[in-house]
Amino acid sequence: MKIGLDAGHGLKTAGKQAPNGIKEWEINDRVRDKVVALLKDYDVEIINTDNDEGNIDEGLTTRRTMYVNPKVDAFISIHHNAYNGNWNDVTGVEIYTDKNPTSKDTELANAIYKNLPSYTGLKGRGIKKANFTVINQNQIPAVLVEGGFIDSNIDHKIITSNEGQEAYARAVAEGLIEFLELKKKVIASNDKEVTPYTVKIKSDDGFLNVRQEPNSNSTIKATVKNDEVYTIVAENGKWGKLKSGVGYIHLGFTERTDNVNKPTHSYYPACNKKYTSIVAALKSIGVNSSFDNRKKIAIKNNIKDYTGTAQQNTQLLTKLKAGRLIKA
Repeated sequence: MKIGLDAGHGLKTAGKQAPNGIKEWEINDRVRDKVVALLKDYDVEIINTDNDEGNIDEGLTTRRTMYVNPKVDAFISIHHNAYNGNWNDVTGVEIYTDKNPTSKDTELANAIYKNLPSYTGLKGRGIKKANFTVINQNQIPAVLVEGGFIDSNIDHKIITSNEGQEAYARAVAEGLIEFLELKKKVIASNDKEVTPYTVKIKSDDGFLNVRQEPNSNSTIKATVKNDEVYTIVAENGKWGKLKSGVGYIHLGFTERTDNVNKPTHSYYPACNKKYTSIVAALKSIGVNSSFDNRKKIAIKNNIKDYTGTAQQNTQLLTKLKAGRLIKA
């Protein structure tokens, strides 16, 4: 399953801020990140359609193309409303579908809206229709959610709080889980994490099957050859889980090679998603993606004088995707 998530606008978008200067995108982005966190145990791929750091307000048509082209299964644009830019007492949450919604648009909107007012504690303003470019297509179920008014005396304290943002995100995440009938990732319950160590394949057959699950009746995902060295990151009885995540090998047909390719550092888990941004990739595995933390990571990985250039970020991203990015 693929889900498109959009934090509306950007840090430099004119007018999209509360009277006290807080940018709408900042709040949108926090809610979107919380939705991602709530879905981390489900078998989904997240497609982000806004600029990761908010520095660019991606065009609405561009955002739409970014989720339509990958053919996501649902798209949500996260927003917060505004009345007149001055403090006022207007309040409430609402959801928009396209002006001419499909039945799936309406179903998705209902799945999210049914919990949105009660979870946030804000007035429900209903499900509405509008010709918003970002959701104006009839190929993919898409809605735009307004999680309260940034210029409201009533809403502002809620939508800027961690609790309020968690509530908004939970309504969205639970709506997506219901609408898409999402299933949690299958994880072997008896896996025991171990300090990573290396083994060399030693089988009478000259090769060893890699199984999807830690048992000999499980699906064969790959084969490994004698004398090849692999890193084990977890154990399940007599089975070892490969660092690549492809599956398990029977440790009875291996020998420990602790002095061969022995890890000397602690590494971040490999990010196998097709991210083009180190910021998005770090966020996806729950790592602080701020500039200051990226600078610390860069130093640890021998990338000198880190200033966040495209070349430096590509170096970090390449290491992360390969599972070779050393933890700061």
